[in-house]
Amino acid sequence: MPGATESAKLAAQAEEKLRSLIDGKLSDADKAALDRRMETALTLLPLLQPIADKHGIPVSQLIGIHVVETRGGENPMSRTSSAGATGPFQLTPAARKDYAPSAKYGTIVEADADSAAQYIKAAQAAGFTMPEAIGMTYIGGIRGVKNWGGGAANNIGENSLVYGPMFKYAIEQAESRASKYLNDIERPAKKAGSDAMQATFGGYEMPTIRTGLGAFLNPSEEEAAAARTGRMTAAEQARQSAYDAAMPAVEAQKKKKYEEAGYK
Repeated sequence: MPGATESAKLAAQAEEKLRSLIDGKLSDADKAALDRRMETALTLLPLLQPIADKHGIPVSQLIGIHVVETRGGENPMSRTSSAGATGPFQLTPAARKDYAPSAKYGTIVEADADSAAQYIKAAQAAGFTMPEAIGMTYIGGIRGVKNWGGGAANNIGENSLVYGPMFKYAIEQAESRASKYLNDIERPAKKAGSDAMQATFGGYEMPTIRTGLGAFLNPSEEEAAAARTGRMTAAEQARQSAYDAAMPAVEAQKKKKYEEAGYK
């Protein structure tokens, strides 16, 4: 078994070899196919983002691997590979055993995503830094990809290299589209909060003091500052309250979207 330094060196050699083979290798038709799958996979973002955050990995890597591995959008939950890999992240029985989810979740997607995230962390610990190389370990295994990079005879096979450009493109697309997708789906709740905040803030009137002679005096600087603070607090409370009230409908819409996409 190579030491940590040698292991990282082999991973770096594999990444450098992969880099020269994947750039510009996808046809427009291949990109279009991945884009169609991406539309389906993005519906999983509300489920996957907390898992990615938990393990400290980009959610784009989970999305990208799912898109490539399961042909996202083409029966995403029921595909079985020639190696016996199943589920939304195409885990083999051995991978499920080695990277069993550390937490229980409400769906197969979440449980398998937890396992996939742990696999990604293992690939990072082995010295891989390129997201597409981490994706390639799904095809050739962590040791296999490193050995291939080092020129070992038991390499991952040239046929598997077709996946390199796919991982690169899918992860890049997921990274660029994830935040917009979440913003779009949560926009109704955010707008409700913004409208409530504006209505509260805009309808506020600065208090004045009536003297015994019937004249009005402006409040002191301290009173005005306190009034402004109270105004902002009331506006923020109104925003949060309206946002919270709208979120159940947003959460229901999120669930509806991924169920309609084929994830039950």
